[in-house]
Amino acid sequence: MRPPPRRARRGLVACAKTRSAARRLQALFSERRVRKSYVAVLAGTPPCESGVVRSPLEGKECVTFYRLLASQPSAQFGSLSTVELRPHTGRTHQLRRHCAEVLRCPIVGDTTYGGERVRASQALYLWAARLELGVAREDGEGGDGGEGGVEGGDSEVGEGESALGAEAGSDAAAAEGTAEEEEAAGDELGLAGRSFSAPPPEKFDKLLARDRRAWQCATARAGGVAGRELAARRES
Repeated sequence: MRPPPRRARRGLVACAKTRSAARRLQALFSERRVRKSYVAVLAGTPPCESGVVRSPLEGKECVTFYRLLASQPSAQFGSLSTVELRPHTGRTHQLRRHCAEVLRCPIVGDTTYGGERVRASQALYLWAARLELGVAREDGEGGDGGEGGVEGGDSEVGEGESALGAEAGSDAAAAEGTAEEEEAAGDELGLAGRSFSAPPPEKFDKLLARDRRAWQCATARAGGVAGRELAARRES
């Protein structure tokens, strides 16, 4: 058996153990009846608490939903934001490029699209956290593939890659048939309505805690300098 390809992101991965299962699982992905959710730490703060990024990549439709989970000031990055990302499409590096190029908040550790300023211990802070199988197809969310941009608002968002990654066997052919047949195939495997989740690893919390301490130290030093300057002015 060939080892799986190395990927920058980590987290949940769906694997088929037989060819027939691979075909059925692939059918769910082809029909966009799999919902993937990722958790990422971004350098910066998105323009809205939730929104939709519609920005084509390589001329193809590309849609990502995002939702801000938490944010904190940062001495190194200005601010750090923990977000949920859910891709409606699955283009190469979709989440990384949408965060860096459209939201202007690169994923911490993504030096390819964010440059050296976001380097952090050679790790990419992108985690496949949740996978839902056999969900209803979300037609109409993909946009028209035209001019890219961000749509903000308080609407619920749904990574193309949202903290979870899933893959079917690369040598499995896509199943043919109608949507009803695809749904029956998923039910046959007992996949419809199944969901799996994995919380981000400890390194996410450690990064945020370490950065929080650095911010507090920087603030304390700045306050001490300001206090001494104010005292000096008063004495003069």
